[in-house]
Amino acid sequence: MADREVGNCKQRWSKISDQVSKFVGSLRAATSQQSSGQNDNDVMKLANEIYHHDYGAKFTLEHCWRELKNEHKWLATFGTDNSKLKKRKDASQAFVQSSSHGDHEEARRKGVKKEKARLKAQMSAKEMEATSSKPVEKLEKLQEMFEIRKQDHELKRQDFEMKEKLNKQHMLETLLAKKRTS
Repeated sequence: MADREVGNCKQRWSKISDQVSKFVGSLRAATSQQSSGQNDNDVMKLANEIYHHDYGAKFTLEHCWRELKNEHKWLATFGTDNSKLKKRKDASQAFVQSSSHGDHEEARRKGVKKEKARLKAQMSAKEMEATSSKPVEKLEKLQEMFEIRKQDHELKRQDFEMKEKLNKQHMLETLLAKKRTS
C-alpha cells in the first residue's frame, strides 16, 4: 500500500477533528440533559440523536472520539461533567492526575502559534539589538534613503513639467491646424 501524502493526512484530520468537535458539543448537551437513572449508553444514544438532528447526518466517527477523548491534547476540549468527577474517577481524570504529578513523558508539545510567537520575539530581540548597537549606520541609511527620494521627486517633477509643456505644444498645434482649415 502506498504511503499517504501529508496533504491527504491533514485533510482527513481536518474532517475528523471537525466532526468529533461537533459530536462533543452534542455529547455535552446530552450530558446536561442526563437524568437520574440514565447510564453512559443512554447519554451516548441521546448525543447521537442530537448530532443527527443538528447536522442532518449520523455520527460515524465514534471510534475516533473514543481514541481522542483520552489524549492529553483533547482532555480540555472534551472535558467531563464536574458532577461525575465528584462521584467517580474516570480514565481521563486519572490521566490528568498522573501527568500533573510529574509524568513528563506525555507532556504536550508547544503549539504552532506559541512556537511562532517565540520565534518572532527572538527575531525582534535580535533586530532591536542590531539597531541599537548601530544607530549611526541606521541614521546614514535613512539619510541616504531621503536623498534618493528627494532625487526621485525632482525627476518626477521635471517629467511632469515636460509632459505639461508637450501637452500645451500639442494643443497649440491643434488650434493652429483648425484655424488654417477654416
